[in-house]
Amino acid sequence: MRSAYVEAVKTKADPQSKAFTEWREIEKTMIPNREDAKENNQKMKGDYSTVAGYLRPLAFKGQTIYLPLEIWDSVALMFLGLALYRWGFFTGSWSNSTYWKILMIGYGLGLPLVSYSHYYGFKNYSTLEANLLVMERVAINWVSLIYPFQRILLVMAQASALILLYQAGIAKGLFSSLEAVGRMAFTNYIMHSLICTLLFFGYGLNYFAVLDFYQLYYLVLAIWVLQLITSPIWLRHFYFGPLEWLWRRFTYWKLQPFRRQ
Repeated sequence: MRSAYVEAVKTKADPQSKAFTEWREIEKTMIPNREDAKENNQKMKGDYSTVAGYLRPLAFKGQTIYLPLEIWDSVALMFLGLALYRWGFFTGSWSNSTYWKILMIGYGLGLPLVSYSHYYGFKNYSTLEANLLVMERVAINWVSLIYPFQRILLVMAQASALILLYQAGIAKGLFSSLEAVGRMAFTNYIMHSLICTLLFFGYGLNYFAVLDFYQLYYLVLAIWVLQLITSPIWLRHFYFGPLEWLWRRFTYWKLQPFRRQ
């Protein structure tokens, strides 16, 4: 579509032609220009009806048109996770020496790969204009194939490191809190979605497009600390998080125990 658009510009084709309209639709959705970004910011800073009216069509498109293209990545990783669980990797059933080997191989290969791909991205995709230029000149960017490998290698290494730390009894309090966060994953997911919605959107505190990237990490840390504190406290008094309890209620179609006696 980009190639067709560039050719249409060169030949001064009709602005209402297919090449122009198709690329414009892709541009607005995937790689907005600065005017699109400005318009987006204004809408996200509006009231609830403005924000919802803007986001719902985008969400619907993502869950229909793009879902058949994007779902396979998640499905593949879910099957990998299921297999690793069945094989005993996530339950800590493997020997420490095996976890150490996976850790060293994962970091040993994954870190050089991610370092190179980061350098390549910084060199070739530092701006929107550079990104589009590479798209026009390079038919298939084979460097992008590094990502699936670096991701699997580093995830396996990170998981091995966490399992070794857990089995060594290091940071027991932190792991206990993380377990509680995991047991309330649904509730915590919706909680931090609500926090960010009310912080950023116009009908909340209106911080959309205000914070720098490094400042977002402070927000991430604050939410993590909040959930690491509140999740264990909640589970001392209740068997499940509120949304987990509701999910189980409709899954099994019978009343589930909720409050601890």
